[in-house]
Amino acid sequence: MGIKGSKTDVTLLLICLAVSFAVNIILAYRLNKLQPTVPEPLASGEMVPALAVVSIAGVKEVIEYSNDKRPTIVYMFTPACPYCYGNLDNIKYLAKNKANEYRFIGISLDDAKLSDYLEEVSLNFPVYTRPSNEVFSAYRMGGVPQTVVVSPEGKIIREWRGAYIDKQRETVEEFFLLSLPGFKSTISNVPVKNQTVL
Repeated sequence: MGIKGSKTDVTLLLICLAVSFAVNIILAYRLNKLQPTVPEPLASGEMVPALAVVSIAGVKEVIEYSNDKRPTIVYMFTPACPYCYGNLDNIKYLAKNKANEYRFIGISLDDAKLSDYLEEVSLNFPVYTRPSNEVFSAYRMGGVPQTVVVSPEGKIIREWRGAYIDKQRETVEEFFLLSLPGFKSTISNVPVKNQTVL
């Protein structure tokens, strides 16, 4: 069975097929290069800038670490993140029991429905949103929840990426010398161990 039509029609059809094939190869190559990358962890001792953020009231602020003699816990989350929601009891417990030793700052990477979320969950530390591009980049934000401990001099002391589950929970408890209440899974029919935390 051959292709019927004039030579011009057949030539145009073959050219279109060749171009389509070439475009598909180029698109497949580009898609392969667009695989998501997990940001490099922050290194202990690495310097980070002050937090240029926006308050819940919409006011731009810069939170300096040197304004407090305690190290600062910067806790990043989003209202829509099920892992952040499941980790709420842990971070609230940590803030309640370590407030004398650490200053706690929350940063929501998404301000959609943030006020409703904060009213529902009653976090026991101040929350800000819209970190500057410099802050977003310096802290390698993206995956949530993310917990960063920063010294009054602006140096990274410790970082955890993800909810406090399994080994992560153990390392957080060892660092802060307390037992956490645990993660509450909000995703039905999926064992917590098999869920992607970042």
